[in-house]
Parts: sequence; C-alpha cells; structure tokens
Amino acid sequence: MVAGSLGDRSKERCNLRIRHDVVFVSCVLFTIVLVYLIPLERNYVLAGYGNMMGLNPDIRELARTDSLVGKLSLALVFIGLIVTWTGYLNKIRWAWFVILILV
Repeated sequence: MVAGSLGDRSKERCNLRIRHDVVFVSCVLFTIVLVYLIPLERNYVLAGYGNMMGLNPDIRELARTDSLVGKLSLALVFIGLIVTWTGYLNKIRWAWFVILILV
C-alpha cells in the first residue's frame, strides 16, 4: 500500500512539472508575438510626427490618427507583457483572463 501511494505522488509531481512547462512555453510564445509587434506599432507612432506642411489635410489627419492608434497599440503590448510575466511569476489565474481580453 505504501509503495502505491508513493507512485501516485510521483505522478502528481510529474503532472505539475509538465503543467508548469506548458505555462512557461505559452508565456514565452506570447512574449515573442508581443515583442514582434513593437517595431510595427512604432512605425505607426512615428507617422504622426515629422514635416507634414505640404500634405493634404486629409492625409495629415490620417497620419495623426495612425499615430494615436500606434500609441494605444504600444500601450496594450506593454500591458500584455507586464501582465503575462507578473501573472506567470506570481501564479495569478486572473492574468490569463486579462491576456485573453488583450488578444
């Protein structure tokens, strides 16, 4: 009987380690995707800055709007990174809900 209970405990530990690795891999993959978006969104932010004197007013407004959308997207990327790694390190379950909302 004792040997059977030790076998069950080792299986539980093994399952926890696999689960831990799955969460870590998902955090790393999510981080890669979010970091990949940073240069793209930075280009949108920079679209609203620069010399726009000779441009059509509609094009100027479009560039300003792109800049605002880029800033918002960068903020969401950084929030996603912070929530992902804070949630992973502290093992907070609600962090996955926030990540789902961001996605």
